[in-house]
Amino acid sequence: SAQIIKEYKEKRFKYFYSNEHTGLGEARSKAYKHIKGEIIAILDTDDIWYPSKLEDQVIEFKNKDVGIVISNTYFFKENKKKILYNLEPSQGFVTNELIYKYYVSLETLLMRKNFVDRLNENFDKNYDLIADFDLVVRLSSISKLVYVPKVLSGWRIHGGNDTFKKPVKFIEEKENWIKKMKRNKEFFYNFIEPINKLKINLNRHKIIINLIDGKRKESYKILFNNKNQKLLDYLIFIFSLFPFSSNLLKAIYLRKLKNGL
Repeated sequence: SAQIIKEYKEKRFKYFYSNEHTGLGEARSKAYKHIKGEIIAILDTDDIWYPSKLEDQVIEFKNKDVGIVISNTYFFKENKKKILYNLEPSQGFVTNELIYKYYVSLETLLMRKNFVDRLNENFDKNYDLIADFDLVVRLSSISKLVYVPKVLSGWRIHGGNDTFKKPVKFIEEKENWIKKMKRNKEFFYNFIEPINKLKINLNRHKIIINLIDGKRKESYKILFNNKNQKLLDYLIFIFSLFPFSSNLLKAIYLRKLKNGL
């Protein structure tokens, strides 16, 4: 990355190197301290932007209520690619939708800094996998989201993607996030319904993971200690009693992971 940046010989580009390895949340939090501009965008090393990305998205900030702008994107691997949004995602004040079914892909994201600065923190250094989820959800509670219906970026799918490698940690971080939001009583009670839906969804993932690992007793405890779980969760548990069900559950689950939690 340093070599690529230096090749541009552009005084406006500034390169900062951390002297120690950190998690993603802490890395983004440290980087945030160096930001001077009005608009924030993030491009991780394995993703791409197409040439008109910034100009096509920045223009949407002319509306002073807008703090988040996203676009369509490709999920790609080798010679294969898939468009993310076949249907237009929700726009405006969309906190409810983002909590339960987060649909923002990081390489598409632009944020207005003065809105982020109104929050009690920017990127939470305690999160490796959901630092962007945490920030964007909180940001959406005080600003509008706009969607630009153009493919302006690409997210590379490969075996190293943390979302695919660490589903258990992903779930744990989101459960930690729910506890964090409970300490923010105003936020928690304003969005208690989607938070409860998220909790049910996370429990479903834990049930499936335990069943795949042969830990039927652990799945049983989760299922019957959470009375709000849906009929689908009971059916999944019953299905696990059949021979060869764990292999099929694993195949289905890994496929679902590609769409995130």
